[in-house]
Amino acid sequence: PQADDHVGAGTTAFAAGDFDRAEAQFHVALEYDPEMAEALNGLGLVAFARKNFKLARQRFQEALSKDDDFAEGHANLGAVELELKHAEIALPHLRAALDIDPGFVPARQNLAEALRQVGRVAEAREELMKLSAITADNPHVWAALAHVELALGNRAAAGRANRSALDLDPEYPLALRVKASLLRDGGDLLGALAQFEALLAKAPSDADLLVDRGITLLLLGRKDDAREDVERATE
Repeated sequence: PQADDHVGAGTTAFAAGDFDRAEAQFHVALEYDPEMAEALNGLGLVAFARKNFKLARQRFQEALSKDDDFAEGHANLGAVELELKHAEIALPHLRAALDIDPGFVPARQNLAEALRQVGRVAEAREELMKLSAITADNPHVWAALAHVELALGNRAAAGRANRSALDLDPEYPLALRVKASLLRDGGDLLGALAQFEALLAKAPSDADLLVDRGITLLLLGRKDDAREDVERATE
């Protein structure tokens, strides 16, 4: 019971952004029960929040060594690998989480993103369609679905999904990016450029946005500006 109490207190502290206190609570939980996967997972979450991804990976691996039937541990390990740009490595961990709990929304979101990153876009679409059935009020699901529909050349479907995302959150960044891409593909280059520039004002080092704006600038005949954006994106 004491270990459970400290994990609960650590989880509450973590949710409040008090990572030092959360870390201390998870460590105390492990003193009561060194085999407690939830406490190791909590330490992994703290490391992840601090962007110490290698330590986070180690903690999640330790949690799974104590309990391999732990959906959150598999999901979090997959999330770390995705953050480290190891999408192929992330896939089996995310699938393992969903084998245990098919309704684990973050795991399925990350699975769809990992599939997209490795070029399996049609499979990513399948996972996002499932997500839209599980959680229809999540703007990320609809925006991500619009993104893959666009990649598959389904502009009408992309537009429908993106409108659903924007209805839920008119300022959702991925939905606004898809909106800009749809404007560009529809021939409204100046409208697309304005949208990409507004997004880059909030995220000036976003490589994907820089490439998107670069493509738009190239289509407008501004080759030097386009080259500059691509070079910044690849730095």
